[in-house]
Amino acid sequence: MSAVHDARGAERTFMVTWGIADEFGGMTSMCLQRARMYQTHVGQRAPILTFEPKPGYGEVLAALEAAGHAFEGLEILNIYHYYRSALLGDRSTVRGATLLAPSAPEGSFPQEQQDDDGRVFCRLWTQSGVDKIVRREYLRADATPFLVDEAPVDTAGDVVRRRLSLLAPDGRVVGAWTRAGDFYRDWLRELAGTATTAMIVDSNFAAGIFTQLEEPHIVKLKVLHSSHVVAAADPFVGAIAKPHRPILDDPARWDGVVFLTEGQKADFVDRFGDADNLVAISNARERLPQPPPVEGRKRSTGAMVCALTRLKNVESAIRVIQRAAEQAPEVHLDIYGGGPEMSNLQSLVDELQLQDHITLHGHTRNAARAFESATFSMLTSRKEGQPLVLMESLGRGCPPIAYDIRYGPRSLIQDGHNGFLVTEGDEEAAAARIVQLCRDEELVRFLSEQAWASSEGFGERAVVDQWQSVISRALEAKPERLHLRGAAFVASSVTLHGSGTLEIEGDLTWTEAGGPPAHEVMTPHVVVRRRHHGAPVVLPVEVLSRGPLRMGLRLRITQDDAHREVPEGNKQLDIVLALNGRNVIRHLRLDYGAGGEGWLPYSTVHGALSIQRRDKTA
Repeated sequence: MSAVHDARGAERTFMVTWGIADEFGGMTSMCLQRARMYQTHVGQRAPILTFEPKPGYGEVLAALEAAGHAFEGLEILNIYHYYRSALLGDRSTVRGATLLAPSAPEGSFPQEQQDDDGRVFCRLWTQSGVDKIVRREYLRADATPFLVDEAPVDTAGDVVRRRLSLLAPDGRVVGAWTRAGDFYRDWLRELAGTATTAMIVDSNFAAGIFTQLEEPHIVKLKVLHSSHVVAAADPFVGAIAKPHRPILDDPARWDGVVFLTEGQKADFVDRFGDADNLVAISNARERLPQPPPVEGRKRSTGAMVCALTRLKNVESAIRVIQRAAEQAPEVHLDIYGGGPEMSNLQSLVDELQLQDHITLHGHTRNAARAFESATFSMLTSRKEGQPLVLMESLGRGCPPIAYDIRYGPRSLIQDGHNGFLVTEGDEEAAAARIVQLCRDEELVRFLSEQAWASSEGFGERAVVDQWQSVISRALEAKPERLHLRGAAFVASSVTLHGSGTLEIEGDLTWTEAGGPPAHEVMTPHVVVRRRHHGAPVVLPVEVLSRGPLRMGLRLRITQDDAHREVPEGNKQLDIVLALNGRNVIRHLRLDYGAGGEGWLPYSTVHGALSIQRRDKTA
């Protein structure tokens, strides 16, 4: 089995995150699960790479073990631990490289960090007066330095120079960098060697390392664990979430940008256009070998597992149970999870006198097992990246009742077949579904069986197969990826016709940093973007000429094009030139003159032509 998968995928696969905190969250657990899945289903060890300067992982590994996330063969490779134990004596000296200073700068004071065995791992010197760390010395177990990170500062506390020096046991400099990113990237190259390698990046912070990593045998894939826009924003006009900006500002730099649901990917494509490196791969969740028998479930009892935060909107679930209890007095909801809203939610339960119908259990280990005995589950969140609890519920044959929010519920639930979808915030409809399940055991049996059957699509083997297929395609497409840089459009003429049609002609230019000629495969479009809400409109562009690093274009926007896309609340539209082709998605705003003032034509209320001055500096 593993030979077949290895042939389709890469020779080496790494899972990448910045670090593993003592209290790890969903992103870390997904990273760990994927590493275990690769070992189990592909027969390939997939180490987890970290970059944090952490003295040791003893406590973290103990916590992983206690939470059930550790597994035999788990390998965490940290860049500092790697070089701490590496045999560097046979490496060549970097010609001309020396430490910036042989010792700590005058006026600084040291601190020590110890590893799990009580030995000094790092000494940090802080410059007095400016409170900046100016020197870090990382030590081997024998107390010799293996890495010195120097960042001297001026009197204002600004770094004037930086150098990271990798040292052999005899003190020779065998590696030197002026930026930490270059140090990290050389380590990644060393780990990959000459083997075809896939690096799956979970951390947004670590993603910045990869934008400048370009090797023909390494494919890099970034997982987006949450929506591309800030919380509760319109997916088509909302601001890009700050952690995602380095990835989505130029997704062409990645061999794969991975969304967790097809719905999230579709919203992104509707806003920016498609590319061959955009894919949707679900997280995997455990499913039982068989669904528990309906006879063993607690009649009229539901389970809800989530963090008790405002985003999860648990207060709505409490009001739903209040409504349901009016018709089904036997109904009960068990809520598992802790969080900042715990006391407020308990107060609401008490205020509504629902103590006999709702129990807040707090944080509970293996809370998902509650789905094995519940008749239904609930999800009333305001927004999700991918609701893993729905997957856990389905995999245990527990039909969910969920608000139809972005993202995830619609991709998992077929309404009336394996659960119920309810319009967001419709508490009356959700209560009616609960009452229906309390009274109809045959419906519960049917939904339970279908819930478990539908969970096969996000079972571990199915998800690993998707990853292997995506990696294989990325490796095949690597030589044909476009490397577009510095794209710009300069208008040579802008004409407003009497019919109201706006016509723009000009030249699109760019540079290329390798890869095939972009002008042969790239397609331009006009994108008319709304200011307030709704998907943009994409219009064709007339290509007047094509050539290396240049296209002559004519853009037309008619009154009808604009008018039909201005619903209430959209008084202004933004015009964008979009470039799409293979892995490229690029949006360019059109320059409309560099002068301080401009005379613009407009139509009077009687349809007469006038012009008015616009002061662009105001």
